[in-house]
Amino acid sequence: MTETLARFGLSDIVTEMISREKRRGLIYKLFPETGDRRRELYPQHMEFFRSGTNVMSRLAMCANGVGKTLSMGGYEFALHATGLYPDWWEGVRYTKPVRAWFAGESMKSTRTNQQKVLLGEPNSEKAGGGLIPTELIDFDTLRRWPGSGGLIDTCHIKHASGGMSMIGARTYQQEFIDWAGENLDLGWMDEPPPILHYQELVTRTRGSEHPCIMLTHTPKKGATEIVVLFTGEQDSSRKVINCTWDDVPHLTAKWKKGALANVPTYMRDTVSKGMPTLGVGAVYPIPESSFVIEPLETIPNHWPRAFGFDGGWHNTAVTWGAFDRDTATWYLYDEHKAGELVIPVHAAAINSRGKWIPGIGDVRLAGVTNGEKMIDEYHDAGCQIMGANKPGKEARIEKVRQGLMTGKIKVYSTLRKWLEEYRMFHYDDKGQIKKVNDHLMDATCHLVDEGPRICMTQQQATMIPKNTGRMNFGQRLK
Repeated sequence: MTETLARFGLSDIVTEMISREKRRGLIYKLFPETGDRRRELYPQHMEFFRSGTNVMSRLAMCANGVGKTLSMGGYEFALHATGLYPDWWEGVRYTKPVRAWFAGESMKSTRTNQQKVLLGEPNSEKAGGGLIPTELIDFDTLRRWPGSGGLIDTCHIKHASGGMSMIGARTYQQEFIDWAGENLDLGWMDEPPPILHYQELVTRTRGSEHPCIMLTHTPKKGATEIVVLFTGEQDSSRKVINCTWDDVPHLTAKWKKGALANVPTYMRDTVSKGMPTLGVGAVYPIPESSFVIEPLETIPNHWPRAFGFDGGWHNTAVTWGAFDRDTATWYLYDEHKAGELVIPVHAAAINSRGKWIPGIGDVRLAGVTNGEKMIDEYHDAGCQIMGANKPGKEARIEKVRQGLMTGKIKVYSTLRKWLEEYRMFHYDDKGQIKKVNDHLMDATCHLVDEGPRICMTQQQATMIPKNTGRMNFGQRLK
């Protein structure tokens, strides 16, 4: 130590220590066990990692500043490339080297975002500063795209198993057919990709034992094809993870207040909640902050209840509400949404919330024009569902819109599936409602439109003679 101090001044020693720390890699610094950045304070990040064990494709639809590039997509990509999984890791593990691409909108954005996060400053990677430790980068194999300003084409990374992972960069500016020919285990797309590029990347993983596609973006371009694909009909091969400002600890209240004040009103839910920008295309262009509430400690017994229903094979959805007659306000407090399940399963879910609660909605079934078969099966299972009239969908939507705007509809913050649908409910470029992932929205329309006619308290339900209760099922109430 004395010889070192003799040879170097104090400033030189500090500089060397900083340099070594940069070369060591950020991969060791993220998600510590303790402290104000401990991993338990990042629940959506942890969910993103965990879900990689059982789905092929994950979309992290995130607010600005939550760490989608560095601590979600970049962190997991670096772990797979190096094999340096921490003890707490609950996501998928590769026990041997991987072949992986990362891709972004342009050469510049891919170079300055994803590549910099992984390897450090472009053209100065030996100085470190990225997630991957410099000592693991095989610089002899590093190749760059001509005229790209330093964007890598391919590079080998030492894997903990003893072999070498191959990583490479691609951009959406390239034709998707130019992505053909490679066999991959892992693909990471930062910012919304064109649907054909996404499909081509999925195709590249067909030979992998565990194909893994990660998408990380803030949906400022609105309901793009990729957003609609992931948020539409459910499929076990993909999953959406939403991360808002409230899901991370590193953004201060002061910064969030200032940042929100400096974006247009129609984009505020996008930058703070990761909601797709729909602008004038939103069916309900109403900020969630004006109607989303924390669950009440108890729902008053004198508030009557009912549920709205939208049935079908691909998705059956139910929204439960309690009605405060004194203020004519609905409190939406529970939800059920599932697809490709038989009616007794849905009926059990409905009855578990209270068999005495009546419902109203769409009880049609594909191939059955009058809905009698579906409604009979629900009745046989003990559910009180009445068939709704069809006065026109826009009329029902307008009732919900007015309720949300005037504070006559409140929604519990725990209704995550309801809120996900709300965020995507929009008109297309022809002014027609986009029929994608709108089942809970339809159920809500039925509840708000005709619920006040049928809702009842549990005490009222016990007073209805059992032999007359079923006579009105399927009929419009007078």
